[in-house]
Amino acid sequence: MKSLPDSKGVVTHYFRPPYLHVGNTREKADSLTKFLERIGYRMAPVTFDNEDYIFAAAYGKSMETGNTSQAAQIGKDYLTYQQNKIRYFES
Repeated sequence: MKSLPDSKGVVTHYFRPPYLHVGNTREKADSLTKFLERIGYRMAPVTFDNEDYIFAAAYGKSMETGNTSQAAQIGKDYLTYQQNKIRYFES
């Protein structure tokens, strides 16, 4: 099974650094950008960080311990959080 871009012959060349961390200095960030350009990639545009990894960790721990009701609540809380964050950034 191919992804939609692959099936249509579209090649995407974006890179999203983990946790949006590009380096702790401007020099390191610029170095990463230059490297990506050299290999034909560009930094993926990101309008906001949704902190999904925090919810994922809590959800995972709930599931590991068998606390499915807590996991379900975390899922609901995540959706509410995202809706509020999107509203904020859209305004």
